[in-house]
Amino acid sequence: MQIWLLSANTCAHYYNPEPEAARRLPMAKRIPKPFIDELAARTDLLALLSTRINFTRKSGSNHWACCPFHQEKTPSFSVNTQKGFYHCFGCGVSGDAIRFLMDYDNLPFPEAVERLAEYNGLDVPYEDDGRQSDPQEKDRYDLGLECLADAAAYFHEAFYSDSGKAARDYLRQRNLKKATVDTFQLGYAPPGNALLAHLGSKYPLQLLQDVGLVGVKDDHHYDWFRERVIFPIHNSKGKIIAFGARAMGDAQPKYLNSPETTWFNKRFELYGLYQAMQARERTLLVTEGYMDVIKLWQHGVTNAVAALGTAIGDSHISQLKKRADKTYFSFDGDTAGQKAARKALEAVFAQHDKQHEWRFMFMPVGEDPDSLVERSGVQAFRQLMDASLPASTYLMQVLDDGAGVQRSAEAQAELASEAQRWLSLLPAGDYREILRDQVKKRFDLPVLTLGSAVNNPAHSTQRGASAYRPTRETVITKPKDKGIRLMAHLLLQPQNALPLRRWEYPPQDGELQLFWLLCYALQSDGASEARVATFLRTHGVYDSVASAAQLLGRLSGEQQRDEFAAMLASIRDNHVRQQTRLEKFTAAHIKQG
Repeated sequence: MQIWLLSANTCAHYYNPEPEAARRLPMAKRIPKPFIDELAARTDLLALLSTRINFTRKSGSNHWACCPFHQEKTPSFSVNTQKGFYHCFGCGVSGDAIRFLMDYDNLPFPEAVERLAEYNGLDVPYEDDGRQSDPQEKDRYDLGLECLADAAAYFHEAFYSDSGKAARDYLRQRNLKKATVDTFQLGYAPPGNALLAHLGSKYPLQLLQDVGLVGVKDDHHYDWFRERVIFPIHNSKGKIIAFGARAMGDAQPKYLNSPETTWFNKRFELYGLYQAMQARERTLLVTEGYMDVIKLWQHGVTNAVAALGTAIGDSHISQLKKRADKTYFSFDGDTAGQKAARKALEAVFAQHDKQHEWRFMFMPVGEDPDSLVERSGVQAFRQLMDASLPASTYLMQVLDDGAGVQRSAEAQAELASEAQRWLSLLPAGDYREILRDQVKKRFDLPVLTLGSAVNNPAHSTQRGASAYRPTRETVITKPKDKGIRLMAHLLLQPQNALPLRRWEYPPQDGELQLFWLLCYALQSDGASEARVATFLRTHGVYDSVASAAQLLGRLSGEQQRDEFAAMLASIRDNHVRQQTRLEKFTAAHIKQG
């Protein structure tokens, strides 16, 4: 794993650059600390920030502006020209020039250094750290991004060609303007194998398959997307990593995404995030589809994003927390929308803190944001935003829906159990205690405790389960690479824990104990990403597991399943060998005795 050398002002913030950045630069190179110090000293921080922020007043060596990282009317963002750092007294952000470029321009550390060096007319003097690099892997990843960008350009050009008339007519019926089409780089996939013919001479066939542009069946290669409107999917850096596609007629499925690849994992991406970040708002709106994002943007709501055909999960919540101070969730008002909203609430509760505000809003039955703004105008949509519910209020609504008008003692007990389940997702603290008191008062629940069985999923029990349960004296060894990798698998696919029968062989390897406890917790309490995240945070390993999951997500679903099965098989084989050795030792000891 690559470590970058940093100045004193920045070392608290930067380590282990993001995977994409790590690939873009030689893995065996590092940025020397003296250069970073020189770069920081040479940079006129006020001049740099003035290219992006309008400073309105000066007080001594401090220059003041409205903070670019949260919404405010009175300037609380200060730049100290003598000390060379900025600080916002409203939201608390602070740092130097590199930190600002990372946060404002959404750059990983190496690229921020490169941009600042270019600003000062300098070249970055990379040093060899003595380790082996893998230029082939780097080149393959970068070539994949280039291939995807070429495909997007081809689809966009095809949209305006004679063959793209059906796609143009379709989007014209949806009242999309040309500026909107061009901003989102919408395109058209022609019939047959047109893309394969276009890119086949420029890129290896295997690469076209690996990036998800070409499929194979019976040794025949074919275009993955045919006769569909194309929606390029950008990562947060603006790089195209995948595509979504919509059929214009009755073809099924109606929506088709790129398969998961090294470049694309839908659990970690949000459609429209890159475009929304250009608005420089600290508020985001999460919708359910591509067209919702696009149509809202056309009507002036430029901060909308959408999950990519999957429920809002823990990784999405992490992304939203990093990019915004307030997040609105917009769901359809039907049963499916309510179900999706509750999954989102679970994920929100698992990562809840006081710094972020979460609100829930629901469309009228039969409407979505796309249709609502088209029929009733954007003001009607903004009114729904104004009427949205805080997360705590929405929880009350969820519990109220399941409570019924007249409740027996049995119904009250069931309601208390459901309330406990929701509250247990929250981190311990004032918010959870206040919400618990409000729930008790609202629903007249004399007993609503949050004991150890609720707080700690590792110690949950299931009646009749034959399970390995740690004693009070059990000391959980901090998991290492193997344990982290296994738990990363469960973060991506929690249901994998359900069929496991590990209780027959409690682990001798201490670093696997936490993994087995997680398996048991999911078997006892139900397998969901939110429950996995809560468990990992309880035991202080969430960040390391989430990082491993992001890298693991670059494998296909089949590759993930194969690796998980292989790791379990190895554990089982090790256990068998240990048992065999133990039996031989015991037999020999008895014989000697």
